[in-house]
Amino acid sequence: MASRTSNRDRIQRMALEAEATKKEKAEKAKPKKKAKKAAPRKKAATKKVPAKKVKTKRAATRKAASRKKAGAKGRVKIVWAVCVPAGKALKIFPYREKAGAQAEADRLTAKKGTLHVLRSERQPMADDE
Repeated sequence: MASRTSNRDRIQRMALEAEATKKEKAEKAKPKKKAKKAAPRKKAATKKVPAKKVKTKRAATRKAASRKKAGAKGRVKIVWAVCVPAGKALKIFPYREKAGAQAEADRLTAKKGTLHVLRSERQPMADDE
């Protein structure tokens, strides 16, 4: 049974394959050039720019991305909302009264002939709650 290749080996193999295909393309491009020599062009004054160093990523030196804390918005409470399919809330019920909210949704569905659904929503809590 063949062993699995490590990620480093796989990346190295892919880099070697890419380099080989690059060389093959360069060799194919050379014979296509014509023997004619173009007239010499005037070169504009160019500045010598130092070559950029290619940075390699190393997993050991990277820091883990920190997560933002989501608790800064304050306290919220869950309530039941009887809604039309478009999402508009018609009536709001406390979390404990789910049965009453479901009964209201069923009543409105039967009365108006359109579907009314029950949805849980988060609402900010008042200071006295």
